[in-house]
Amino acid sequence: MKKSLIVAIAAVLLGGCASVASPVVGSVTVTKWDGGVSNSEVAQTKTGRACAIVVFGFGGGDASISKAMEDGSITKVANVDHSSINALGLFGKYCTIVTGE
Repeated sequence: MKKSLIVAIAAVLLGGCASVASPVVGSVTVTKWDGGVSNSEVAQTKTGRACAIVVFGFGGGDASISKAMEDGSITKVANVDHSSINALGLFGKYCTIVTGE
């Protein structure tokens, strides 16, 4: 009984502990994918990045397009991409990468 209770509590506390959005699922993943925004009329002279992280179930950050634009001093968006890292559900990082002018 005691062992079952400990397992149940651990599952609730650690379930999805460091889950981040990703097109692939696995114990350790490092991925990058297209964010569905592409404008060939805008030069890709600047890059901005905005990330959110989670460690042992505690996380935060701003991975928005607007934050990435601010980071790269971008006023016109050419492309939006995303990347994520997940390590055994203990650490996760999700980033939005914006290129433009």
